[in-house]
Amino acid sequence: MLWLTPKSLREIEDNLREIGEATGCIERANELIAGCRTTLKKIADVTSKLSARPRVFCMEWLDPIYCSGHWVPEMVRIAGGVDELAREGTDSIRIAWEDVQKWAPEVLVIMPCGCHLDKVLELVPDLANLPGWSDLPAVRQGRVYAVDASSYSRGLGEGSERNGAFGAPHPSGTVSVERP
Repeated sequence: MLWLTPKSLREIEDNLREIGEATGCIERANELIAGCRTTLKKIADVTSKLSARPRVFCMEWLDPIYCSGHWVPEMVRIAGGVDELAREGTDSIRIAWEDVQKWAPEVLVIMPCGCHLDKVLELVPDLANLPGWSDLPAVRQGRVYAVDASSYSRGLGEGSERNGAFGAPHPSGTVSVERP
């Protein structure tokens, strides 16, 4: 039996190796890891040149509000953002809405754990009822993203590759939808 509970991108790599060894597919696992590392390096090479790193908040649950944890903060950093409310390498936790308001995220990623995009889109309208929602820079600038959490939280490249847009301008709008 394999125990797979990664809390970092490195631990995801370790888990992939364990699966590869257990299934006799270690070469394939190593190829996958190498491909993901290449993707992450390409992203980091681009985002390391950004003149500014936007404040990001990845919301892993909406009611109550949870910050992101595990490897998501690593993905945000690689993608060019900063999320000081996140808990890198550990579990996400419940946080006060007032803390989000004080952080004033310039990018908001709505990614409730275990929710596919259709469910996320059902939940998004309720956020507009939060006090100060329309005052958040992310909302004013149209940089609120509703995403399929299953796709974004997979780690090792795909989510960070999508998140690479943190440093790029985005067309105005209330909520952008990211389909996997």
